[in-house]
Amino acid sequence: MTEYPFNISSKNVEEFEVRDTFNNNTLKGYIRRDGHSTYGMLYITHVNDKECPQYVWATPKMVYPFDRDGNYIHFENVDRIEVYEKLDGTNILGYTYFDAEGNEFVSYKTRLRPTLEESRFGNFRSLWSEMLDTYPEIPEIILKNKCNISFELYGKRNKILVEYDTLLDCAALFGVFPKKIVPPTELKLNGLRTAKLLKNFTSKIEFIEEYEALRKWLNENIFQDTEGIVRGIEGTVWYVISESAIQYKAKPDLVLDVHWKDNRIPKHSILITVINAYEETDNPSFDLIKSLLLEEFQESDIVQQEERIRKIMNEVAFEKRFKAEIKEKYLKENLDIVHDKRTCMRYFAQEYDKKLASKIYSYLSEEFAIKNENK
Repeated sequence: MTEYPFNISSKNVEEFEVRDTFNNNTLKGYIRRDGHSTYGMLYITHVNDKECPQYVWATPKMVYPFDRDGNYIHFENVDRIEVYEKLDGTNILGYTYFDAEGNEFVSYKTRLRPTLEESRFGNFRSLWSEMLDTYPEIPEIILKNKCNISFELYGKRNKILVEYDTLLDCAALFGVFPKKIVPPTELKLNGLRTAKLLKNFTSKIEFIEEYEALRKWLNENIFQDTEGIVRGIEGTVWYVISESAIQYKAKPDLVLDVHWKDNRIPKHSILITVINAYEETDNPSFDLIKSLLLEEFQESDIVQQEERIRKIMNEVAFEKRFKAEIKEKYLKENLDIVHDKRTCMRYFAQEYDKKLASKIYSYLSEEFAIKNENK
């Protein structure tokens, strides 16, 4: 392998050495942190200290079908267009790799980490293990399709912005081949849950008209209550399909990533970016948040709003620490919110202000009650 799909010396490429706990292998290589089709891509150089160079194509970044001036992209030679619900959770890529002896392994990663790992504030390794217990066919489906598969991990226990009724679940989103994306309709999923198909256009359409009509529908199907809780549909993903699929996103005004006529970065965009940063580290810095925001916003706007961004960072960090503290005390005291609610809540009433009782109960119920009510 003599050519790289990215420059490993680039400032947007990071070297890694991690333990793949799904297979008890040590992986060394590089991960790319920029680009669209190469976003989060891995270049694995060694498995268990033996050289076996290989690429892992990952979940690409999605864009809007128009530029900052509102000019829409012109499409040609389109076979069909499929539109799916955009779920609001953490993206988990199921991928395969080989060791030097040719053994094939299935593992999993978030966007900007090479594997799923244990952490205090974003334990995606543990959450995804629950999904593998619920859907044990996932590894075999990945192998059967001979491609990497992108999933969304969502629900109350992994809340980003939208409040879902389900505690924790996952859905298959699309397949990832080298330089090629395929929608779930082209995968053999054996009944595995997918994002909901909303529209399927098999003949030529007026794209702008249909896109704006569906955006209007999104605006009518999302709302925020007086307590700030958002419910509804976070957005849609449009697959414009010919030989491969090109993905475009659409979001309602409430969660729209970019306000084209306003240099003020929307709070929702900052909040989601900060929450997603915990996929990488338990202590995200302003520089990390800035680098992620630069994918959508101008540096001058980010710098100008640094104080506001840091305030949101502190709010998210407080919430993460609070939940981690509650969980640690719950486990240390061997409490049981399901079978002995009274003793459990009496303990926390002695530890915290009674105004927090409802919040503590909600968190413990979601974290330690029935793990997956939809199974």
